[in-house]
Amino acid sequence: MRAARTRFPADRDLELTEAKLLSSRSVILFSAGKVPAARAEILRGLAMIDSMAARYPGEWTIQMEACSQHELYSDAVAGMLEDAREPEAARAELRIARGYAQRAIEADGTQVRPRRALAVLNMKEGDQWAGTDPSLGLPYFEEARRQFAALPEKVRAERPTRRLMGSLGRREGWALANVGRWDEAIAATQRAVEVNVFVAEMEPANQRAQWDLATIYKALAEIYEWRGWRRESVEYFAKVIPIVEKLVASGASAPMRRALSESYLRMGSQQWDLGQRAEGRANAARGLRTMLENLGAPDTPRSAVEQAAEALMIVRPEDLRDFPRALRLITAPHPDGPAEAPDSVAILGKAYWNNGRKKEAAELARRGLGQLPPLQAGAKPSLLRQRLTELAAE
Repeated sequence: MRAARTRFPADRDLELTEAKLLSSRSVILFSAGKVPAARAEILRGLAMIDSMAARYPGEWTIQMEACSQHELYSDAVAGMLEDAREPEAARAELRIARGYAQRAIEADGTQVRPRRALAVLNMKEGDQWAGTDPSLGLPYFEEARRQFAALPEKVRAERPTRRLMGSLGRREGWALANVGRWDEAIAATQRAVEVNVFVAEMEPANQRAQWDLATIYKALAEIYEWRGWRRESVEYFAKVIPIVEKLVASGASAPMRRALSESYLRMGSQQWDLGQRAEGRANAARGLRTMLENLGAPDTPRSAVEQAAEALMIVRPEDLRDFPRALRLITAPHPDGPAEAPDSVAILGKAYWNNGRKKEAAELARRGLGQLPPLQAGAKPSLLRQRLTELAAE
């Protein structure tokens, strides 16, 4: 590629190909955990594509390539490596990407791809905000829903678009539930269930379609659990388990194995509360055991450790709990670094509190609250904000 570019420096197609290659290499490097090298490659690619977009404002394909590369960089800094989060930088990249999508529409208003991209970018920005304050993410989800609805019917019926709309319903439902808008949360998530059931039935051998369906079932089970509707929650966790067990049997990824463990644990805990004592204990114990076993896998992210620590503090029956072990797990040194995000701080604070170290728990909670954006006038506090506030008051 370098030889060809040296020989034909003004060749637009070669320049575009090189920019794409830099982007592809960065994905491989990010996946391998080589973050500095990956960042350097993608920044080189971004510089090239930004230059091209400025020189070819009327070429919608080049504007969209710039949009895609900035979206990719946003994904990388926001969590491609699951725990490497830089939310403000990620949101800035999404705003740049949206600008390029708008310019693509201006260059050729007949193209559907940039219009769909705008919906996806709004969905992603909503997700970024929802991590710290769901009420701030909801307007982006609403805008994304309007943009998907405005797409041609033929495009909305395509499987990739259906998957995106299902993902939007799941994310919007989670945000609505986190601010106590239960009916709207359930309705949004049920819409996503319908979309994912359709796609999964069309592609029974497609693992991604099956995982998407399991994910949305799990999201609805969690909302019912938060709402206190245990029977409905158990019903949906029972739908998750056979799907994910099949995926795990065929060599599923670590996140799938963690989802299976969590589903067993949370379903079992609620079965116990419903009086199904033998079955509940067995399922909860199984989920907890496999969750802890999964921590032995190489490159286990800190989020998996936090999940296991929280499980040790909330599992039912209570004799399965182990507060000292939870604290040991979450305070042990980890390659991803110390817990800093507000949701991580909340789990760490709860571990201190459950071990009688309430002053340290309160200090951590106040630090977590300081990282959240100010609560908007009239907005309901999120579940995360409520947890931190309760800990800070101890």
